[in-house]
Amino acid sequence: MLAIGYFRLHESDIPLEQLERTFAEYCGLNLHQPMGVFVDAGPGPPYPEYGRMMAHMAGSSSDFLVVAPGAGHLGADLETVARSVLELEQAGAKVTCDDDLPDPLQNALSTIGVGNVSRERSDRIKASMRRLAVEGRSLGRPPYGYRNGPAGVLEVQPEEAEVVRLVYRLYTEDRHGLRLTARVLNERGLRTRRGGGWNVATLRDMLRNPVYVGTYTRFGLRVPRSHDAIVDAETFRAAQDIFRERRRRVSAPASEPFLLSGIAYCAECGNRMIGVTRRQTWRRRDHSWRRGVYRYYQCQSRSNMSVCRYHTWRAEALEARVLAMITDLLSGEQPEGADLRMTERTGRLRETLEQRTANAERRFLRALTRVASGEMPTSSLAACLAELDSLRRRSGAGPDSRPEDARSTLAGWDTLDVSERQDFLSRQIGRVVVGDDTIELAA
Repeated sequence: MLAIGYFRLHESDIPLEQLERTFAEYCGLNLHQPMGVFVDAGPGPPYPEYGRMMAHMAGSSSDFLVVAPGAGHLGADLETVARSVLELEQAGAKVTCDDDLPDPLQNALSTIGVGNVSRERSDRIKASMRRLAVEGRSLGRPPYGYRNGPAGVLEVQPEEAEVVRLVYRLYTEDRHGLRLTARVLNERGLRTRRGGGWNVATLRDMLRNPVYVGTYTRFGLRVPRSHDAIVDAETFRAAQDIFRERRRRVSAPASEPFLLSGIAYCAECGNRMIGVTRRQTWRRRDHSWRRGVYRYYQCQSRSNMSVCRYHTWRAEALEARVLAMITDLLSGEQPEGADLRMTERTGRLRETLEQRTANAERRFLRALTRVASGEMPTSSLAACLAELDSLRRRSGAGPDSRPEDARSTLAGWDTLDVSERQDFLSRQIGRVVVGDDTIELAA
């Protein structure tokens, strides 16, 4: 596998030359191809070399393994490490630590800790879990399609295995995309193990998980033929080839963030509205070419699961409408043409938000522990962090916490950058409930 070394020198007493030599030895021992190192020398943030590494991976069609000496090189606390791991995995990279504990989240829990945890007891548990992993014995909740057998080895669950084979067949033989595959499963009434609908993220994880060809992976270990396969190796390789092909074909130009991300919800199903950017090119009658960029909000259930009706709003229109409604409220006027509820922010509400933020932080730590122990996928941390970010923005007492200050902020709206506008909106409103013809604001 193509490997990249990443070091933050202020996190280590080891000289750079030795870090580079250790990285090269790690690659040789594990048969990885070293592609270079990125080194941030200053205390940061920001970490410019980390940004260059992300840009390098984004500009390549290859998958990478990012090797760090320890979790401390990815962040100074558990939350920052988790964000770095998620960001790297979303870029298509795997992350490991060149340490006795290679899993970055396990490494972070061990070296950074969460407080009130016996390090000696924690180390004993981790050593025991690594021994079980070497034996190919399942740790935590088994993946969809399998169950934990009496001996701790994964056993095929026949009904779920048929769904797994269907997913691979739709993706590799019928060449369905992830959204269309989710739509087929949902329309057939097939459900996930928890009884929910299928979505893009779940299917992507399933199609990229080597567990389905009989390979168990955990704590940086790979144990081939540890259990019965559900799909053959040729089908699995075909799925990975399609992923790489489509990744090369789909460009990822930088796009402006959507102002209502995280606070816009569908009035029909209650799921989030997500921002979507579409780029189209067409030829006019005079043979000249035109290009258009269209931004709009669409129900996430529709985008990722192909359920719910086709609810969309042009981004510019929805954002302008919401801003106008807030302006009317701050002026003491009742906006027309909308079902509007908005509660005045009080000290009690702020205390409630602060308590909810503290609860969200505890949920994140619990989720991090479960992910590190193999009970949950890494992607499940994203929802915890998104909730935490939203609550922190809402509970922060900014310069626009009073109506007169908020009106002043609106007067200088054109001078604000995107992040400042998002912070303002999240402090003024809790959510925007969007229907086909109605908008409801709630604190």
